[in-house]
Amino acid sequence: NLSRLEFLSAIFPDARFVIPIREPVGHVASLIKQHKLFCDAERDDVRVLNHMRRVGHFEFGLDRRPINFGNDAEVARIRDAWNAGDEARGWAAMWAATYNHVDRVLAANDDLRERTLIVRYDALCRDPAEMLAKIFAHCRLDDEDGLVAREAESISEPSYYNPGLSETEVEAIRTETADVAARYGFDVQRK
Repeated sequence: NLSRLEFLSAIFPDARFVIPIREPVGHVASLIKQHKLFCDAERDDVRVLNHMRRVGHFEFGLDRRPINFGNDAEVARIRDAWNAGDEARGWAAMWAATYNHVDRVLAANDDLRERTLIVRYDALCRDPAEMLAKIFAHCRLDDEDGLVAREAESISEPSYYNPGLSETEVEAIRTETADVAARYGFDVQRK
């Protein structure tokens, strides 16, 4: 729905938006993993592919398509990377395009920017109670029943996750995302 922020804001003028963002290397590794899972599921059962097409979800799977945020050259570059088997570079370019779009939209729309909270995944994992409290406050939700404290106990950085990316892939991700990532406070150049 990030490509539809302005539309959603217009049809829901009282809506509050929460946009999660994850540092690019971990996020790209997760996207690659999800894409493989969807491809496997769609190969095993064509109904999964048909369902994804029917509901308009082309982010993952055998009919994957880059989201076009208004830059056809950017879309072609992402598609070219994927077609060449350079999954990490393609997903990194998609990450950069997505969050560049979010940054542009919020910079141009004061009302939408005020109604939007960007939540960094690392901050949520590091201090879940504080971040959940910020989310509740932003969404104007009360926490009379202590949901924030209860849910905060179950949130942490995954310990099972090994991104399995080569140094070449990590470098491609850093190169593709550095400028946009810096706007969100990520230092992807750090090794």
